Amino acid sequence: MGLLLILIGIGGALGAMSRFLVVQASSSISNHIPAGIFICNAIGSLLIGIVAAFLIKTHIFSEEVSIQVRALFVTGFLGGFTTFSSFSLDILNLLQRGEFFIAFGYALLSVVVSLSSVIMGFYIISFMMGKV
Repeated sequence: MGLLLILIGIGGALGAMSRFLVVQASSSISNHIPAGIFICNAIGSLLIGIVAAFLIKTHIFSEEVSIQVRALFVTGFLGGFTTFSSFSLDILNLLQRGEFFIAFGYALLSVVVSLSSVIMGFYIISFMMGKV
């Protein structure tokens, strides 16, 4: 259990730092739409689909190593990189500014794109491995 917590902590720290950098880099895209978190959720959802499919469809790692990889990348890195808590706060901020249409569109688009991305990531790997 101790190693898993260390892996999650390392992955989470790297994911959170990466999210910060993406948010900073995308801050010039729009003053109204929180594009950084949107980008992180879309990319993170794609990556989580890819990693999940890879771990499920391949058996190149032992079960123990697969658990460690999942802890590091899925729970740790992608858990720190994507965040619906920040997503929810962004929506609240838009609502508090009276930007109801943008808040609704941002919420709907974020969920649709993130869900589509995780499905796409999963099936990209499944197709590449011939295990659709």
